[in-house]
Amino acid sequence: MPWIFYSGMTDEDLKAIYAYLKSIPPIQNKVKKFEIQTASTSEKK
Repeated sequence: MPWIFYSGMTDEDLKAIYAYLKSIPPIQNKVKKFEIQTASTSEKK
């Protein structure tokens, strides 16, 4: 992730990005639940 790029942004830049993201409609996309496989859960299969 480009964290270094975001760290150089001004408060005005961040407010503009926030305002833009709030202005666009959400999408309908169900994300499957992600489960991390551990040794105990992988042995059950």
